[in-house]
Amino acid sequence: MIAAAHQLQYLPYTGFFNKMIQSDVFVLVDNVQFQKKEFQNRNRIRTKDDWMWLTVPVLVKGKFYQQIKEVKINNNEKWRKAHLRSILVNYAKAPYLSDLKGKLEEIYSREWVNLVDLNYDFIKFVMSELKIKTKIVIGSEVNISGKKTELLIDICRKTGANTYLSGPGGRNYVDTDSIKQNDIKHFFQNFQHPIYEHHSGKFIPNMCILDILLNKGSDESR
Repeated sequence: MIAAAHQLQYLPYTGFFNKMIQSDVFVLVDNVQFQKKEFQNRNRIRTKDDWMWLTVPVLVKGKFYQQIKEVKINNNEKWRKAHLRSILVNYAKAPYLSDLKGKLEEIYSREWVNLVDLNYDFIKFVMSELKIKTKIVIGSEVNISGKKTELLIDICRKTGANTYLSGPGGRNYVDTDSIKQNDIKHFFQNFQHPIYEHHSGKFIPNMCILDILLNKGSDESR
């Protein structure tokens, strides 16, 4: 059984779901330290000529060591209307906007309190659109622990997996010898970003997952 994992991100990019599809069980890691200026509370969408960040405002003052699961959204800022409007305006000419507009409006209509709940709901929405059946496990619910390679080994122990799939970034820290010593098979994701026709006329890779969904539709995106 193949396990993979990733921190809970806001509107993850295509490679996140590519890794999920290749896994039998996918752990959403919520019990590690929240990192500012990463993808846990922000991601990128296309604009007419370039791209822009969509950033969920969060409460971080005096909370440097808080875990992802503890992060609260700052709802004093009108971010939900701003994010939805940015998507609808910048993807107004995308061929599949009408298919997903209602669901996006529904998600952004709710006043989210916890960042993890917002991120998880978006992930489940995308999984439904892409018909991904991979089993999802929340890291804190099975008490995964450790750092770097130790964390990967513990994920396999807690999920019963005998194989671990690392993302490309894992090449910078995964101790493959240690993994082999624990009788775990291991390989790295070989993700090549798809290039597709874009409503703006100019393709830019590594946008959030909405970019491909709104341009190519759910079936072809999968």
